[in-house]
Amino acid sequence: MDSAATGEIPTVVADGTVINVYYVKDELQTKEVTYTVKYFRDGVEVTADKQTVTKRIWINAPLEVEVNKTAINTTDKYVGYKLDSAATGEIPVVVASGTVINVYYVKDASQTKDVTYTIKYYKDGEEQTEDTITVTKKVWVNDPSVIDVNKADINTTDKYEGYTFDSETTGIIPNKADNGAVIKVYYKKVVVPAEPSSDNSQETVKTGDNSNMMLYVLMLATCVAGAATVVVTGRKKSEQE
Repeated sequence: MDSAATGEIPTVVADGTVINVYYVKDELQTKEVTYTVKYFRDGVEVTADKQTVTKRIWINAPLEVEVNKTAINTTDKYVGYKLDSAATGEIPVVVASGTVINVYYVKDASQTKDVTYTIKYYKDGEEQTEDTITVTKKVWVNDPSVIDVNKADINTTDKYEGYTFDSETTGIIPNKADNGAVIKVYYKKVVVPAEPSSDNSQETVKTGDNSNMMLYVLMLATCVAGAATVVVTGRKKSEQE
């Protein structure tokens, strides 16, 4: 009641008196109105980001609430995603209490990052820095920082003349590489086996080998002695006849 305008209610009045009682709006008498903002990524609700906005309005006001558009992110809410304006529609200025405003984001393939791996070559353990190859590929920003290894780019057969691929030291070339990975490829010098000697060295008497010389001397003496015995025996037989 507006007591100032109404004044004091009299106890006794004359016949036909009109008593006016005035009321004015009481802003303290209120009620709650709400709206909810829900965010979706590729059609899946992100429940952790749900916003419920509650306001108090005069109790006799319509059950409507003004939307705070600045509190609704329609530009860059999620890394790697963009607003789906067609699905979201226009954000309203005023909504009825209990309204749900859905904001949709979809994958943005243009948001990317670089993932790289490096190929290094070695000859007899020494890095050939001029042959280093760095492979860089772009992937979606939210994808794992792993890319496929193009094995066709890695020479494991005939990179260097006079060298052969060292598979034991190199190991298995991976199918995938993490960002910043280094693949090391090792080559080792080809060892050419020595050709066998053509002379019969094992049967040749070596100069200075005294044991072999003594053997030949003994054999020669035996032959001489045998020959002498034959001659003497022959003479004796002749004389007897």
